[in-house]
Formats: sequence, C-alpha cells, structure tokens
Amino acid sequence: MGASVLRIATSPGSAEPVLSGDLDDMCLPTLLHLLEIESHTGWLQVDQERRIDLYRGHVTCASAGDLEGVEALKEVLVAGGSRFEVFHGRPRHERALERVSSTLFDSYRILDEWAKIEGTVLRLVGDQRWWPTGRGIDALMAVIDGTTPLRELVAQTGVSLCSVVDEVLEAKRLGLVVATEVVTGELATEPGVEVGPDLPELGGTPPPATEDPFVGVDFFDLLDRARASTKLGDYGFAEAALEAALRLRPEDRIASQNLRRVRELRGP
Repeated sequence: MGASVLRIATSPGSAEPVLSGDLDDMCLPTLLHLLEIESHTGWLQVDQERRIDLYRGHVTCASAGDLEGVEALKEVLVAGGSRFEVFHGRPRHERALERVSSTLFDSYRILDEWAKIEGTVLRLVGDQRWWPTGRGIDALMAVIDGTTPLRELVAQTGVSLCSVVDEVLEAKRLGLVVATEVVTGELATEPGVEVGPDLPELGGTPPPATEDPFVGVDFFDLLDRARASTKLGDYGFAEAALEAALRLRPEDRIASQNLRRVRELRGP
C-alpha cells in the first residue's frame, strides 16, 4: 500500500479542498470546532468571498470584504453562507487571533437578537428624520416605510447584521424608531432548520424525562439542533439537546459554554 501524500496549498485555486459542503447541513461554529479538534492547518473558505485561517486548529486571521481580524470573524459567523470549502496549506498568520471565544458568543448574541426583531416592521417616530451617522444603519433607515419587515429591508440594502442589529436596538431604546407590527409564521421554515424523521420536532415542551429522544443522535448534529432551536427562541429544546451532547462528551468545552449561554437566555 502506497503512503498517502499531503499536498500543501498556498491559495484556494492551487489545490482541491479536503472538505466541502453546505452550511445548511453544518453551521460554522460546529465546523470550526471540528477543525480545532483535528488541529487543522490551512483555511476555511465561505462562498469564495470570506475566509478564516487556522494554525493547528486555532483561528489566526479572518477576512470578509474590507473587514479583517476579529470584526471579519464575527461577520463571517453572523452572515453565514451557503457553501464552505476547507483547504490544507500555510495560513496567512500562525499566531492565534485574540478574543475568538468572546467573538463566537457575541455572534450567537447577535443571531439571537436578530431572531427577535427580523419580523418587525419599523417606522420613524413622529415627523423625525434620520440624521446620517456614517454607519451601515443609514442605508436601512433610508428605506424603512412602516410596511416592509426588517428582514426584507436588510436583504434589499445588503447591510451587515453585525453593524445593524445593535444599532436598531439602540434606535428603539432612544425612541427614534418604533415597531408597528410583528410578522410571524415564517421562522419555522427557515432554510437549515429541517427536522429529520429520527429527531424530535423543534418547538414545544421537551419530551418527558423518562424518554430520551436523542439516543443515537450524533454529537455535532446535537450542537446544530441546539443552535437552530436557540435561534427560534426554543431554549428548552436547546438545553435538552446540549445536555444530551454533554452526555456523549462530558468534557467538551464548546457544548458546556453553549449550555451556560442557553440557560442564561432561558432564565429562571
């Protein structure tokens, strides 16, 4: 049997990816966790537009459009994408990027907040006009009309969720905008939140403790299900899925951190 040869690539176009797939099937935080476990050295390409470099499993740099570093990493995590490719090779940097864990959790927070407000219809309060701030929210406020859901306005303007979510929340807190309507009934069919035949449906009260619906479910699938149900606001299901994941891997740091986060969101 011949020895296997590892071909080192220096750019995405110079070698075939060692792993590729749809982000509907595997979320980026789970993929990064897998690459950390495998001590991967190379880079992760998302939709050929955004890139995360890794050295021995640790994130060393990221780029997304004009953004670099931590802000680019957060943008990649929040924006997601449709396709990913993983390459072996020499990363642009070998020193681990700082604040990766906090950036990961901040991206979860942004996605949680977005799930709460994406269906709202906004309007400016009274006869106020929006004074330009020089930030991404300006493009959004220029088109709010009191009838179109926020998610459609974001898609229309192409503004980044990282730049707009906190600013919309701040504008609401200051009384500059008000939510006039909440459009419901669309989140359940969001791409990537399909329920397989061998898994319990998202939503509702978790199954009785005497029944374990997660028997035979893969660890990483449990993490994906927990993340999806957290985005939908079903913290009970997310908590149950993460507890099942920790039964499979009691020492897993990511699952433990996510469970603490979900319990904080769920409250007493």
